[in-house]
Amino acid sequence: MSDVCLDDDQLTVATCDPSERQVVIAGPGAGKTHVVARLVENLIIDEGVDPVNGLLVLSFSNAAVHAVHARLKAHDVPPVQVRTIDSLAGLILRRYAEDDPTSSSFEARVSHATELLKTGGWDDGEDIEHVLVDEVQDVVGVRADFVLALLASIPKEAGMTLLGDPAQAIYDFQLAEEGGGTTSSEMLDQVRADGARTVFLRGQYRARSRDAVAAAGLRMSGADTADPDDVEDFWNEVVPLGSAGEAWDVLATRSGTKAFLTGTNGHALLVASALRDMGLRVTLHRGAQQQCLAAWIALVFVSPAASLARDEFRDLLSEVAPKVDTAVAWQALRSVVSGRGTEIDKVALASSLRARFTFAPELVSVPDADVVVSTVHRAKGLEFDHVALVEDLSPGQSRTAEEESRGRFVALTRAKDLLLRVPGPSDRTVRLHKPPPPAGARWIRGGPQKWQTLAFEMRMGDIDGDAGGDLGVTGATGMLDVKYLVGRSARLTPDLVLSTLERPIYSVEIEGKSVGVTTEAFGTDLVSRIGGLERRRRGWPTLTNAYIEDVATFVDESLKFRLIPVLSGLADIEWSDSDGE
Repeated sequence: MSDVCLDDDQLTVATCDPSERQVVIAGPGAGKTHVVARLVENLIIDEGVDPVNGLLVLSFSNAAVHAVHARLKAHDVPPVQVRTIDSLAGLILRRYAEDDPTSSSFEARVSHATELLKTGGWDDGEDIEHVLVDEVQDVVGVRADFVLALLASIPKEAGMTLLGDPAQAIYDFQLAEEGGGTTSSEMLDQVRADGARTVFLRGQYRARSRDAVAAAGLRMSGADTADPDDVEDFWNEVVPLGSAGEAWDVLATRSGTKAFLTGTNGHALLVASALRDMGLRVTLHRGAQQQCLAAWIALVFVSPAASLARDEFRDLLSEVAPKVDTAVAWQALRSVVSGRGTEIDKVALASSLRARFTFAPELVSVPDADVVVSTVHRAKGLEFDHVALVEDLSPGQSRTAEEESRGRFVALTRAKDLLLRVPGPSDRTVRLHKPPPPAGARWIRGGPQKWQTLAFEMRMGDIDGDAGGDLGVTGATGMLDVKYLVGRSARLTPDLVLSTLERPIYSVEIEGKSVGVTTEAFGTDLVSRIGGLERRRRGWPTLTNAYIEDVATFVDESLKFRLIPVLSGLADIEWSDSDGE
């Protein structure tokens, strides 16, 4: 969307005075990302707000961050600092807290930073002229309290813009289940009570089909949320099909991106498995904090040279991944090592990448898949051409009508064109195993007896990139090998040297070749379910049918670039005897 395409509502938001205080209700497809970018551009270029000290941007959307930086770069303006609430809270604590905050939980750190804000212990807010908070419907609990304290601490003449969609505020209900706290709706009510105006973005720039347009229009004009009865009626009118296979037969006839959206991670695992059994390449959509680096990074930087010149980088990347924009990729990597120049130092790049948990969108791996399977929660903010809605028919659900309505509204508004509806798979034997720390929760498939475990969840991070094993592929031929590996299955066999009686370490084998080993954390999680070997007369089980969802770049502890497989799915557990444990 160019500037000339901004509608009246969008222009009202994007061209506001720095002192204006506004709540912006932006539904799916309303063009919020472009409005955020234009607003920041207006504040800095037209209104003269200091991009370093005068503007504070809190965002949870990589798309919005990227759009903001692209606009400012076009005008030769330095990028603004875009932070998450947690990172800003951490910064406040590091500068002003008397004790060490690193030993506290994320929630405790945010709460501590909130108290500092309330007691005037933060001086950096004195120069702020405007605060912008994106995706406010996801700001709940201690983070909602933090935002309210932040807004109360800035100068009275400073402005603010809070953007989001209360109709998609699905975390308000999760907060209630966890014991309560400030909801996003309560936060917005407080901001409005303090004098902020409300602006609705009523345009629709995503939906193309009649059904998709109607889904986006379920919220009545001027209302924060959609009527639950209207959402339920619309949901029930979506074309029903008998199974995921039948839905794929229809989706396969359409061009464009395709997704199955589920209510739980357990359903997502089962649907993904069913689609993979049909021979499809399937990606389980990961959360925002579960990013992995694209394979082309390791393939380009695998050479022994200490640095890589821009021209050499362009030639290598064009050979390895011709569809990747070399100029954009170069800028993204330069932003990691900071500064400008015609070369990238490999050690500096490797060190910076290893220390990060989130990356620029241009560096993140996007698996080559036929279809995406995602929970509705993780699909927030995403869009697809065609969507199959997977209904949760499990008994005993305790959701309120409003909670169910908001989740369904999110699901219904992910599609640009085709919407389908299918019943969820039987999940009577699939459940979430929640052991006490230090083990983490995992989905499992159980057997007829409660103690039996027939399959165990694999996920990103289960491969120890610092340990032995390597895919050992380089250059353009290496990328062909990477594409060949994606979609195949791996076999996990106990490593007799690294495993102990208390915890197994597995060798990950692809077509008989070991390409890595599992982490100690994976072994801990598995043992929390199947138990240790102290009282057994047999060894650890073998795991089969672990799905290779992706091949990613990993920077090991020696700062070398390596390729490792990314596993997902429910891996079958096979014991050496027939006890079926």
